[in-house]
Amino acid sequence: MKDFFECLDLLFQGGDLAAIENYLLDCLAEMDHDGRGDSPEAASVLNELGSFYRGVSRYAESEERFRRALDIMKANALEDSPQCATIMLNLAGTHRLLGRTQAAEEMFFLVRSMLEENDMQESYEYYSALNNLSLLYQEQGRLDESYATGEEALNHMRLGRGTEHEIATSLNNLASVRLRQGCLDEADTLTREALELYDAMPEEDVHYAAALATAGAIAYRRDDYHTAAENFSRSMELSARFFGENIEYATASSNLAMACEKLGELLAAAGHMQKAAEVAETLLGAEHPRTQKYRNAAGRLFDLAGG
Repeated sequence: MKDFFECLDLLFQGGDLAAIENYLLDCLAEMDHDGRGDSPEAASVLNELGSFYRGVSRYAESEERFRRALDIMKANALEDSPQCATIMLNLAGTHRLLGRTQAAEEMFFLVRSMLEENDMQESYEYYSALNNLSLLYQEQGRLDESYATGEEALNHMRLGRGTEHEIATSLNNLASVRLRQGCLDEADTLTREALELYDAMPEEDVHYAAALATAGAIAYRRDDYHTAAENFSRSMELSARFFGENIEYATASSNLAMACEKLGELLAAAGHMQKAAEVAETLLGAEHPRTQKYRNAAGRLFDLAGG
């Protein structure tokens, strides 16, 4: 599997989404042909494919692959393995993105309990469970719980074997909570540390876009609209590079539109908001509240711009 992951990493760095999907599908087809379609290795490939589909906001396909991978793990009596925990966390993450908060929370807690029972509190999977719970709590508005859980994850990583990538992701999660709580200075300190870690990495990380989006939101709240626009624009570029025009791309585009409006660049603002609406419609449908919100905002901006 080492060669598989090395090749996959190269494809992600290249940014060819079709090539990534085809590579994963071809690997699965080859495993099926060789009689390895129900092996733990096939579950690993399915997990990567599910993660890819989640990244490009194809959530139904993501869920299907994660469930298939879990079925394989159970058939091989590997329900208590770190690999199975990772797949469960990824499926729970898809639940979260689909708004199934109860199902997501139950699965996060299940994984956390399983890891604690097996004395795996210093594992990547345990950090991930905590970070994912923190994100869920943040989306539910349970900000104090979100920060406490995210801080626990960060402390584990700093004292354990957390990688720079994992620490940077956790720092950005905490910065997002502090931003929502109005603690701009603390949010800025956390985001700057995360960005320093990302900047020092030899290759750009897929989560760099999220940290740039947070930095942009902080700058916007401080009325520094030029910096906000720069960060939102860079966040869009990275989202498109790694996952195409996904839902995070739409969010960054709408944020860029708001920054441009503050700068008096109304036609540019309208264009960015229109793009956000188009992406949201493709991914979520024309009647989705987010699509309608972006489309209404685009119409208002075009009116202001005299277009």
